Order: sequence, then structure tokens, then C-alpha cells
Amino acid sequence: MIKNGTCPYWERDDLSECARREYIEFKFPLFILLTGMIYAFCKVFRAFYLRGKNHTNEAPEFEEQGNGNHEYARFSVLRLKSAWESRSFCNVNNRSTFDKFKKFIEGAFIVLQLTIHLYILSSMPMDNKKFFHQGFLVQMFLWILLLVVITLRLISASQSFRWVLACKRDLWAVSFYSYASLFTLSILPLRSVFIGKIKDKIMVKYIISETFIDLALLLLLSTSSIEGTRYSFLVENENKKLPPAPTVFGLLTFSRIDRLIWKAYKHCLGNADIWDLDINNKSIAILANFEMSSKKGRLLPNIICYFKAVFISQLFLAFVSSFLNFVPSLLMPRILSYVNDPKSKSWNLVSLYVSSMLVSKIIATTCRGQGLFLGEKGTMQLRTVLISNIYSKTLRRTILKDSTTSLQKNASTSFEENPDSSEAEPRKKSSRKDNSVNNVMSIDAFKVSEAMNTFYLACEAVFMTVTALMILYSLLGWSAFAGTFALLAMIPLNFWCATFYGNYQADQLILTDKRTSGISEALNSIRVIKLLAWENLFYQKIINVRDGEIRLLKKKATIFFLNHLIWFFGPTLVSAITFSVFIKFQNQTLTPTIAFTALSLFAILRTPMDQIASTVSLLIQSFISLERIQDYLNESETRKYEILEQSNTKFGFEDASMEWEAAETSFKLKNISIDFKLNSLNAIIGPTGSGKSSLLLGLLGELNLLSGKIYVPTVESRDDLEIGKDGMTNSMAYCSQTPWLISGTIKDNVVFGEIFNKQKFDDVMKSCCLDKDIKAMTAGIRTDVGDGGFSLSGGQQQRIALARAIYSSSRYLILDDCLSAVDPETALYIYEECLCGPMMKGRTCIITSHNISLVTKRADWLVILDRGEVKSQGKPSDLIKSNEFLRESINNDSKNTTHNQIDLKRSTTSKKTKNGDPEGGNSQDEVCAEVENFEETKMEGSVKFSAYKWLADYFGGLGVVFVFTSSSILIHGITLSQGFWLRYWLDTGSSGSKSTWLYRIVEGHSNIYFLLTYIIIGLVSSFLTSGKVWIAIISGTNVTKKIFAKLLSSILYAKLRFHNVTPTGRIMNRFSKDMDIIDQQLIPNFEGLSYSVVVCLWIILLIGYVTPQFLLFAIPLCALYYTVCTLYLRASRELKRIDNINISPIHQLFAEAIKGVTTIRALADERRFITQSLVAIDRSNAPFFYLNMATEWITYRVDIIGTLVLFSSSVMIIMKAS
Repeated sequence: MIKNGTCPYWERDDLSECARREYIEFKFPLFILLTGMIYAFCKVFRAFYLRGKNHTNEAPEFEEQGNGNHEYARFSVLRLKSAWESRSFCNVNNRSTFDKFKKFIEGAFIVLQLTIHLYILSSMPMDNKKFFHQGFLVQMFLWILLLVVITLRLISASQSFRWVLACKRDLWAVSFYSYASLFTLSILPLRSVFIGKIKDKIMVKYIISETFIDLALLLLLSTSSIEGTRYSFLVENENKKLPPAPTVFGLLTFSRIDRLIWKAYKHCLGNADIWDLDINNKSIAILANFEMSSKKGRLLPNIICYFKAVFISQLFLAFVSSFLNFVPSLLMPRILSYVNDPKSKSWNLVSLYVSSMLVSKIIATTCRGQGLFLGEKGTMQLRTVLISNIYSKTLRRTILKDSTTSLQKNASTSFEENPDSSEAEPRKKSSRKDNSVNNVMSIDAFKVSEAMNTFYLACEAVFMTVTALMILYSLLGWSAFAGTFALLAMIPLNFWCATFYGNYQADQLILTDKRTSGISEALNSIRVIKLLAWENLFYQKIINVRDGEIRLLKKKATIFFLNHLIWFFGPTLVSAITFSVFIKFQNQTLTPTIAFTALSLFAILRTPMDQIASTVSLLIQSFISLERIQDYLNESETRKYEILEQSNTKFGFEDASMEWEAAETSFKLKNISIDFKLNSLNAIIGPTGSGKSSLLLGLLGELNLLSGKIYVPTVESRDDLEIGKDGMTNSMAYCSQTPWLISGTIKDNVVFGEIFNKQKFDDVMKSCCLDKDIKAMTAGIRTDVGDGGFSLSGGQQQRIALARAIYSSSRYLILDDCLSAVDPETALYIYEECLCGPMMKGRTCIITSHNISLVTKRADWLVILDRGEVKSQGKPSDLIKSNEFLRESINNDSKNTTHNQIDLKRSTTSKKTKNGDPEGGNSQDEVCAEVENFEETKMEGSVKFSAYKWLADYFGGLGVVFVFTSSSILIHGITLSQGFWLRYWLDTGSSGSKSTWLYRIVEGHSNIYFLLTYIIIGLVSSFLTSGKVWIAIISGTNVTKKIFAKLLSSILYAKLRFHNVTPTGRIMNRFSKDMDIIDQQLIPNFEGLSYSVVVCLWIILLIGYVTPQFLLFAIPLCALYYTVCTLYLRASRELKRIDNINISPIHQLFAEAIKGVTTIRALADERRFITQSLVAIDRSNAPFFYLNMATEWITYRVDIIGTLVLFSSSVMIIMKAS
């Protein structure tokens, strides 16, 4: 009997009557009444006071922050809001009619409760103390409060009471909180009714009606969509599907995804079937919130600050889950005591223990599921933050060589690279270091984001360890501390392993950078490689790097083996030391009840210890990857927004000196003073290496400005510029010497985000000599140019890049030798019809060229460069008279050109050349055959057996896999034999002198024999378990080596047709993210699956052996388990496939941004490209988000099935005992 003063809480096997009256019927309801009333009053008063003001629950508004500079305007996510909303619209997921009808049913139940109370008040005599006491009045007032609340919720739809909408969610929370609390309080009185402790018929009816009405109200609210929150979705098209409105039951049990899982079961899913993300999980909202909460500095503190609410929630959920997980272990001694002696406790009390085990496990499972899902949602959000910041950094990073950091040095490969010259394309100066960016995005960002999942597991591990040790202390006394010290002694060994593992991980990532850099280089140069038959050379160089990576993977596997051996053997060592001290030094008797309760605690302790080992390993990888991301984000950025000065009247340089890099031998532009003529054609000429391209890059702000000034018309973002009456903006357009095209159609590359005007488009195509080419193509302007224009000839690529600049609304054009890739006749036509034609009216054009006679013909201003200095400048006619070199150059060009005899009608041109390309390039037949860019497809249905057999063949055949899986059965059998041995030991050694315990002879053996055997069994089991994992990983590493070699060979030796229609980003996704999964996740996951299957089989067999009646429950539970797994497998398979496919466009965007960053910045189009990246990230996040939800869906249900197994086996045991 548990007492509190004169009122006992508990009487033998039930709650006492005074405790029920004092606490269940009075104090707890009073607390619910006061807290609910105060909270509701405050929220309603605030809503009423603020009525008339604009309050909505739609997409959150973000206040603009920043210092107002132009760099902030271009790259701030907060400034992207208008651009995002212009291409999207808001769709709201409203409550269903049935949900609204449920509110009336809810109100009817509340009225029924009040009616019952009023009936009792009017019909029962006032001296009936069973009813008429302070608790009865408190409950009646509580139901009056809930009636007021439901009334306010109902009238909120009225126009006169719209202000209630501002607090509608709070009112809903008060109702849910009250119903849940009242139902919880009614459980124990209802139990008292069922076991016959309450016999008054009226009281019985009152308690039953009270309980079931509370339950009905709770179910009504739990299965209705949450009120007061309108879930808004920013979608790109009206047909985007929305998920069902969330309910409390759906959120807690992940039933919200039921429809999607069922749909996946009936047919294969596509991108169109994936639900949209709500606004809070959209990348624009995530980044805006992150930007507002972040401060300048390192990434880690900003991540912790942004996710602090998630961490606190996970901490609380881990605490609750960890404690409740031990409830079965705490109740087990009482149940075992009843099994040994059924008369020691009543059946009612033992049934309460078993029911408590069921309830505690369900609550613990729910808390764990919510904690893990918070981590998985945080993983998605952190991945969004990291990828977006890396992409934004790519657009801000300087093209100069002095930006090289440790990350770029590590990415350097042995592949030879031609020396740079001042005339080289700027991206070539950093092409080798840029290849490592793919790894930072695809591997490092994913590894860091996965650490969000480990925080909950780490908290749970700590709480479970501390709780287990506390319970062990209460069970075994101070001998539990002996085991604790043994546990602590293993921590230095674990950190030693972690240190080596971290070093190997860092070295492996360096080699991974080199590998992906080599592959990227090979893909970008595939035409040249095939022309020179260098496939084998590149294959061997990449394989050599891969071999070093494989060696490090095997070293990591060895450390992994040692780490797991320590932690697997830990519980055995701790239990052996604890039991020895308990018997030898405390002189206590180790009974089966104590021993097996302690063993259950040690078994539970194994889980957090294993989690600690895995968490430490993952955190080390994450911190290494985070440092690599931080290194990349710390790289030097372009200073163009600082060095460029805006001027409406001047465009050029004033005594400016610029350089590529801070080195004595670096090429420099010295004392440049040029004032380009506005609304005119300005030409820059000079010998090779004179600095023409560098001068244009300097004008764009891409070089280091040592002294002087650079004047440009604007430094504002393209989206912020106003379109003039002539249809143009005060912006610049740039056409680089090496054409840069995006993967898409010809129309996409020319229009490039501008408003499409068919007449203007046709005129530009004609002036750039592209109309004949387009007519010859089957798809016309919808022809896909391939990856970077791969399916087009060099001349076609150059003319499309020029057409993009001409079609743009920019008033200032900067063209870097844009006629070099076309034949002389086409060059003359483009010069006359395009650069000097009506398309250039009102525009300022700056062009560099080696065709001096052509560009000087109609140029208004001419600049002559030599060795980085302006030798002369002025009107061409004046310079020709005074400059002998210029006259000779023009005369030499005139001898080699027959432009005065050329008919400018392009019928002649098309007959003389192929597509205007002096090198011939691709024929029209080739182009027409290569216009398609095939969409990445996915397999449908279940994974074919041939795929499993293909993987098994790499292992050595299905026989090897079968032997490996079968060995798990034997190993786990050895693990279970440890418990049987302990039982045998205890049964044979229950008597004797404790002072000579170790040396006491029992059945011919001393107890030290039993103890050492117990330890040896644990050591052998741990060694075999860890060794099996090690062998699996080593074998898997050899398999991945073969798979990589096969994949690389297939890509390098594939026909050019394949490379024409397959974007580089799609291929790099296979070699980076997918290869990383095969390297480090495939085999461990397979080994974990086989281990779990074996453990489940052993558990079912053992329970069936001890309690055969359990098999009656096992059959339906197995059927339920099979159904759940079948539904999940089909959905997860489809979602995973879509997730893998949707990552490829992100790779492609990175590849395009790296190559075309100079053009993007020149066009001031960074904001549009960042928006495109956010759309791609959202497209990738949607299947990833619902895949994680599906994973928690099955995890929750499997855990519940496991809880039912525990419950049913416990019921069978106590029924058998009774």
C-alpha cells in the first residue's frame, strides 16, 4: 500500500477511492481547467484586440535584410522571393466537408456530457458524496469551458467573427489537450470498474459513459485535420498534387502517407504522382529562415543555431523514449516472480504490469519515430542549405588562380594540363580544381546532412546508458559501478579507433576528389579522347586512383572491425565483472530473476553502445566533410561588385592596372585608359597573347584591380532593371570566345530567361545565320543542343551563343572573338547583318577579333593592344593612316579574303560550307540524328532476380551468398547459448559458501570455470559477429572495385551518340553519389538485413519453444508483418528510384554553373540560376521527404508488431503460470 498522509495512493492491486477522488476527479481536472482557461483567454483576448489587422496563416512573409550592396541584391535568398512568386502560385490545402461536419458531432458530445452532469445534479440527492464533491463541480466547469471553445471554433466561419481565425489553432489545441488529458485520467477508474472494485451501478454507468465520450472526442479530433493552419504550397503548375491535410493521428503514426503507399502498390509511381512539399519545407522558406538566423562566420554555429528547436525536441523525445524502453525491464522481475509463485501477486496486478509494458512500448515507439523523423526532415533541410550555399558560392567564386585552397590542392590530379595563357578561357584556368565541387555537393553535403539523424540516436544512447546503469545499481547495488568502470575503460580504445578511421576517411575523400576530377575531365574531353584513341590511357589513370581508394576502404573496414569487436564484447565483459563482484564481494545470491533481468538490461545496453560506435564513426565522416565544405565556402570571391563603378556616361577604364594572380610572372594589364564610344561598335585588336580577352574580363570585373577605375553602365541584378521604351535594359551581355551553352533546346539557349518574342527571335536567327540550320533540324528550335552543345558543330555553338547576346534586352554587348569558329563568308555575313545591322540599333558593342580587316571596316572606335598595354586607340580611319602595322595587317587579310565578291545572300554560303563551320563539324544528318536528349528513365516494378544474381555473381555466386547468410544463424546461436549457459550455471550453483565462491566445486567444476566459459562464449560470439561484418565489407569492397571498372569502361568506350544525348551531370551522379552508396552502404545494409532476419527467426523459435500457444498469435502477426513490408517495399523502391533520378539535374546545374560562371555574372543573371537550383532541389527533396516518411511508416508499424509479440508472449506466459 502506497500512502500520502492519510490517503493511500494504491491498495493492493488498484487505485484507492480517496486517490481517485482527490487526484483523478479533482486536482488534475482543476489543473486542466485553469491552464486551458488561462491559455484560451489570453489567445482570444489578443485576437480580439488585434482584430481588423491583416492576419493570415498563409505562406510566411520574409522581411528583407542586408546592407543594400549589389552582391547582396544578387545572391540574397530573401531577395529571391519576388522572382520565386512570379513563377509559382499559392495553392491551399483546405479542410474537407467531413472534417467540418465532425465539429458539430464534437459539439453534440460536449452537450451530452453537460447534460449528464446536469441530470445527475438535478436527480441525485445532495448528500450523495459519491457525486457531489468539489471534483464534480470542477469537471462540470471544464465542460462548460470546452463548450465555449467549440462554439468559438464553429462561429469563426462567420464574417462577423473572422477575428477568431487568428486564434483558431490555439482553441483547437485547448480542445485536444483537454480531451487527451481527460481520457488518460479516465483509464484507471475504468479499470477499477472492470475488475469489480467499483460496484455502485450509477457510478459504473457514469465512469463508462465519461470514458467513452472522452475517447470519442479524442478520436474525432485526432482524425480530423488540424484547425487554424492552412497548409500552403508553392507549385510550378496547377496539376501538382497536394498531400492530404495532416491530422494528429496521421502525424503520430505516419498514416498521412497511406494513400501514396497504396497508390505505389497498385501501379508504378512517377514524378507527377509525388506530392508537393508544403511551404515550410520548400527550399526558399528553408534558406530564408536560415539566412535570417545566421551570422557571418563558420557554418557549424549557424547550423546549430538554426536547428536548435529540432535538437531540443529530439532531446526531449529521446529522454521519454529511453526511459519508457526500460519499463518492460523494470516490470520483468515482478512478472517473473509471479511466474515462479502465482500466489505472490494477484492476477489483476500482473495483468496491469503486462498492459503497462504494452502502453509504454507504444508511447516509446511513437516518441522514437517522431524523433527520428525530425532528424530526417532536418537532414533534408540541412542538405538544402548546404547544396544551395555551395551553388551560390560557385556563382560568387573568383575565377583567379589565387583562390586555390586545400580542397582544390587535394583535388589536383596527375592528369596533364596545358599551361595557361592570358588569352585562355578563364574557366580553363581553374577547370581542374572545379571538378572537386561535384564531390563537395554530392558526397560531403550528403554526409554532413546525414549527421542530423545521429543527434537523436546519440541522445538516446546516452540516456539509455545512464538509465540502464541506474536500474542496474538499484538491482545489483554498487557492483553495477564495477561494470560501469569496465565500460568507461573501453572508451579510449573506441576513440583510438575513431582517430584512425577519421584519418583514413580524410585520405579517402582526397582520392575520391581525384577520381571524380579525372572522370569529369575525361567526359569533358571525350571527343578528343576518342579521336586520339586515348580511352585506355584515361581508363588506366582513373583505375590507379580508384585502387588507392579501395585500399583505404579496406583499412577503414579493419578499423570498423576492431571498433565493433570492442562494443560487441562490452556487454559480456560488463556483465561478467558485475556478476562476479555482486556474488564475491557483496555476498549476494544471484537468482535467475535477478540474473535475467540484469541480462535484459545488458541486452538493451548493447543497442546504445552499438549506436555510440556507429554515431562516432558517422560524426567523424560528417565533420571531415563539413571542414571540406567550409574550406570551399571560405574561398576567395569575385570583387567585381566592389571594383566596378556605375556610370551613365562612361564605359571603360581610367588608368586601370589589372592582373590574373599575385605573382611576379603573372600577366598584367598596365595603365589601361579607354573610353568606349556609346551606341557604337568598338573593336579591340592585337596579336595573340596581347590581352584582348583579359581586357574584356577586366571590364566585367573578373580580374584583380591593382589601381585605377572601371566604369560600367550598371552593377544591379538583371531582375531589378527597368525595361526602357526601346525594350532594352541598362545591362551587359557577354559572349565568350569558347561557347557556353546549357543543356536544353536552341530556344532555351537563345531566349535565356527573356520574354519570348517570335518575330524578334526569327530576326536574330536570321542575322546570326542560324535560320537555315534550324530548318534542317527535325525538331527546329526545340532541338536539344546536348550537354554543353555537344550535338552541335563548333560554328553552330558559337552562333547560338552570339544569338543569346543579341536576343537579350541588354544595351551593352561584350563579344570575345565571337567569329573565330565560323568560316570567312559566314563571319562577313554576321558582321554586316548582325553586328552592323538593325539588331544593334541603340546598342554599344565591344568586340575582339583577329580578323582585323573585317572588324575595322565599320567600327566606330578601335583599340590596339600589345603585351597588356594600349598602344593606340581612336577612329579606325585615323589609326590606319598613322599605324603601319595596322595597314599591313589589313592588306594581308584583304589578300586572303574575297569579301567584296561575296553575295550576302546566304544561299551561296550554305553551299560552300557545312553549317558555316570551317572545320565541317557535324553534318546536318548527324545533327538531326542527335537532336534528342533522352530523359533519364527508371526501372518499374520489383527489382529483377537477374539484378540480384548479377551482384551475387560478383561475390562468387549465389552459393557464397547463401553460405554467408547461413553463417549468421550459427553465430547468433552461439550468442544465445551464452544465456543458456548462465541459466545452467545458476541452476547448478545456487548453494554453497559465498566466501569461496570462485573456487567452489559444482558438479566437478569450479565457478571460475563457469565464469570463464561465459566470457569465452561472449568473446567468440563478438569476434565471429564482428569478423563476419569485416569479411562482408572486404568482399563488398572487391565487388565495388569490379563494378566501378565495368561502369568506367562502359562510359569511356561508349559511342559518341551516347555522350551526345546523356548530360554530364547524369553520368557524374552515377560516379559520385551512387558509387558512394555502393562503396559504403550496400554491403553493410545487406549484412544488417541478414542479421535482423536471423534474430527474428531465433526469437520466434525460442518463444514458440517456451510457450507453444504463442504460435497462434505468431501466424496473424507474421501475416500482418508481411503485408506491411510488401506495401513498403513497393513504395520505397519507386520513391528511391525517383529520388536518384531527380538528383542528376542538380549535378547538371553545378556543371553548367562552373563552366559558365563568367557569362552568368556578366548577364547579372545569378538570381535566376539560383532560383533554378532551388526548383531542382525541391524536385529532389519531394521524393526524399516522402521516402523518409515511408521509412518511418514501416519502422513504426514493425515496432508495434514487435510490441504485440512481447505483449502476446507475456500474456501466454502468465496465463500458463496461473
